[in-house]
Amino acid sequence: MISNISEGFERGGNREFTNFLSIAKGSNGELYSQLVVAADQGWVPESEMEILRQLSRQFSQKTGALMSYLIQSQIKGTKYKGRQ
Repeated sequence: MISNISEGFERGGNREFTNFLSIAKGSNGELYSQLVVAADQGWVPESEMEILRQLSRQFSQKTGALMSYLIQSQIKGTKYKGRQ
């Protein structure tokens, strides 16, 4: 997930950054589903699963909020700086 966020940020445009944030958000969903499987198999204790569930939810909400901000922003990104 962090690699997707880093790559999107380094591209210098809000559209690309938003796209890579979306990919990271999807990866978070994949990771969460694997955690559910691991918990069902008894590999992750329920006490730890609750913490991981909360962290996953927070990541998803904060990433979604950043995506919304970028979509609504009038700033296009650093690679567009000085262009009209």
